[in-house]
Amino acid sequence: MLSRYLHVNDNSTQGAPGSPQYDRLHKIRPLITSTREAFKKYYKPGKCQSIDERMVRYKGHHFARQYTPCKPIKRGLKIWMRCEPNGYTHDYGLYL
Repeated sequence: MLSRYLHVNDNSTQGAPGSPQYDRLHKIRPLITSTREAFKKYYKPGKCQSIDERMVRYKGHHFARQYTPCKPIKRGLKIWMRCEPNGYTHDYGLYL
């Protein structure tokens, strides 16, 4: 229910569906942008990094929800992450 009412962007600036300005993550785009910038700003990455996917369990209805039958988390949001061996996330992106 929280995600239904969570808006950190002005809905009037959203482009029409089908136009190049349309963004399916428009409502939370500033939150995504600010966290990605903060991750890069406050920690300098080392030489050892990995890029991998992560499934975040989600049972609700969402356009980005994925189904992977052979994984421990079968339904959820797939996120690509660039991390260090200590677990720090440098960058991420939602798989759409």
